[in-house]
Amino acid sequence: MISGSVGNAGVVITSNGGHSAEQMAELCTNRIISVAHSADPVIRQQAVEFRENIQRVVKHYIEEAVRIDRASRSIKES
Repeated sequence: MISGSVGNAGVVITSNGGHSAEQMAELCTNRIISVAHSADPVIRQQAVEFRENIQRVVKHYIEEAVRIDRASRSIKES
């Protein structure tokens, strides 16, 4: 994954297909929770761990949404 940003605009591209659930979860989480590099080291570590935990939760629900969507599409196609 290649990413870049200019001000509030950002670009993320992939090769060989769309974004994975993990990549989407990372993009989502980073957009919701930012951690300042200048924060107190103890607070920064807690914030990073919190962001990582939220990223796992977001990934889980993205994967569930994809699974449910695929299941409902196969039922409709039957």
